Amino acid sequence: MKFKFVEGGLTVKGDKVKGFAVAGKNKVYYWADAKVSGDTVTVSSDKVPEPESIRFGWSNNPEINLFGKNGMPVMPFRLEKRLRNISQFFESAFKSRE
Repeated sequence: MKFKFVEGGLTVKGDKVKGFAVAGKNKVYYWADAKVSGDTVTVSSDKVPEPESIRFGWSNNPEINLFGKNGMPVMPFRLEKRLRNISQFFESAFKSRE
């Protein structure tokens, strides 16, 4: 997914990105691997071959380490294929699957 409002890109504090989970049609979430390149994050999980939903920092006290280059943390969010209005903040994370 490509973030629209992160001038200068994204940065990770630590070895790997924490806080992403993905689910398929069955709505069961699994922790996901995430890689950052500029303002784009690629999220995947071997347990979910065709993601339908992505969550970031989705808990009461999330452990997250993804920040904009300006030092502001990326806030928790949920992105689902059926929630089209939230996708205004991202270029479609699912466009290759549609």
